[in-house]
Order: sequence, then structure tokens, then C-alpha cells
Amino acid sequence: MSAEVTFFDYLNTILKKDRTFEKGYDFFKRNDDFKNFDPFIMCKYLYQGNMVDYANYFQKFVYVLKKEEMFKLMYFVLPKNNIFIQYNKKVKEEKKEIIEYIQKYYQVSYNRAKEYSELLSIEDKEELLKMHGLDDNKIERLLDE
Repeated sequence: MSAEVTFFDYLNTILKKDRTFEKGYDFFKRNDDFKNFDPFIMCKYLYQGNMVDYANYFQKFVYVLKKEEMFKLMYFVLPKNNIFIQYNKKVKEEKKEIIEYIQKYYQVSYNRAKEYSELLSIEDKEELLKMHGLDDNKIERLLDE
């Protein structure tokens, strides 16, 4: 029994430089359910990889074609290049407690305090937390993560 095929397996198969009709047909036959293939997400990745023209073209067919047909279309239309598309990780969000201290100090809304938090340096945040009477251990714990 083979391992389940992930979305990234589909992505890598489509974007390989050495792909041929035989390799694509083989991959297609081995993965007949296509449950982890999402054409919409694939188009989002193409946008990130500076393949906007292709993504715009494929976007027309996302909800018209079946997943298998969309895979075949992408496989045979995209240029044969080894393309690396970086996955954008979620940006680490500031701890809620720090934002609440910023909110109290500047007397602004929570959302505005989040914006302030992005602008303040670590030193500024450290000083602000000291003004609120926190000890060095707690400040370090809050700012480390």
C-alpha cells in the first residue's frame, strides 16, 4: 500500500522540468481519486510563483472542469521548468497580553494596539512593560516567544 498523495506531490509533479507524457500518465493512473488536489489552491501557488498569466488562464476552468481534467490541463500547459514556489508561512502573532498592555498605555482599540505592536521595537515594548510594573522574568517570557 502506497502513502497518500498530498497536494504538494501534485504541485511537484506539475512543476518538474523532466516531466513527460508517460510520467504524467503513470502518476495519473496511480492517483485516481484526486481528493487532495485543489485547483483553486494550485492557482494561488502559481500567482505566488510569478506565473500570473497561467494562473489567470486556469482560473477560468477551476469550477468548470473536474479535478482530474484540471490536473491534466495544468500538467500539459505549464512550461517545463523546475520552479520552486515558496510556501508563505503564517506570520507569528504578538502575544495577546503584550497587545493589551499597549492598548492600556496608548488608550486605543485592540486592533490599533496590534498595529502599534508591529511598529514598536523590542526595546520599546520592554520599557512599556516595565512601566506597567512587570518584573524582568515575566517581560523576558513575554518577549521571547
